[in-house]
Amino acid sequence: MFRRLLLMGAAMALTLGTGTLVVVSSTPASASVPVITANGIATCSTLAGAIHFNPPLFNTGTSNTETSTIKVKLNKLTAGCSTTATNLPAGGILYGKATSTITTTTADNSANACGGLATSRSTTQTVTWHYKNSAGVTLAKLTPTTVTFSGFDVLFNGIGEPGFDLPQDTAGTATATGSFAGSSSTANVFATKTTSFITTKCGKSTGLTTLPLGGPGTVADPSQSVTG
Repeated sequence: MFRRLLLMGAAMALTLGTGTLVVVSSTPASASVPVITANGIATCSTLAGAIHFNPPLFNTGTSNTETSTIKVKLNKLTAGCSTTATNLPAGGILYGKATSTITTTTADNSANACGGLATSRSTTQTVTWHYKNSAGVTLAKLTPTTVTFSGFDVLFNGIGEPGFDLPQDTAGTATATGSFAGSSSTANVFATKTTSFITTKCGKSTGLTTLPLGGPGTVADPSQSVTG
């Protein structure tokens, strides 16, 4: 046995002496991807998502607390958002996801009344970004954006679908921090259901639990998000 171990050791020494020693780094490839706070402005013209209501909305409210969770994809299924950023690697496709949560509290059980959809309130959105090439390889990790809108207006497109115009046209303000930081951010997002549909759902025993978003905008207020 001792002789066999000596022979094995000699064989290993010979292999190392005449072969090529390859050192494999344990550092993941993602470590080389830069983390960047993008400058400039990002404009996304394809929006799709939904508002989720907990508890559901009814024509007559039944709760003193209502939580609305909004999730909107920004150009996820298209060629990407356009951007004026000058500090991103070339050849990337930009898209993202905007999320926000609005909590309404009342003292008369009207928090989840359907009519409350048209009530303007401050909204803070967090946008997580992806920046990849056409092969799906991440070129940069972007710092998330936080946008605070002072409120919103409710408007309608040509087929009766309501939309939300952020910030409101009169004395409205918006401030973005993180990537695409600035004070000129806007967003217009429209439902894919008509007011008649919403009213009917709010009148049912199950109420309105989800309002899909992604309807077409108008010429004056196109469906788009501008962050910057």
